[in-house]
Amino acid sequence: MAKSLLKVTREGADAGFEVLETSGAITVLVDGTQILAEQQAAIADATDAATAITQINAILDALQAHGLIAT
Repeated sequence: MAKSLLKVTREGADAGFEVLETSGAITVLVDGTQILAEQQAAIADATDAATAITQINAILDALQAHGLIAT
């Protein structure tokens, strides 16, 4: 169960900024959408064009897991 640590709402709005803790992990929500979550795994440096594509996909996965970009 998530515990709300901080909640800020705009006047006349139900949504806003909220910080939640679930099992020790912190999640940040803006207007009900997750924008930050627990730290993601490290992404290795690319060594050539083929691994660059793989690493770009890993970056996109991490950004989506945080909620910084939509899936």
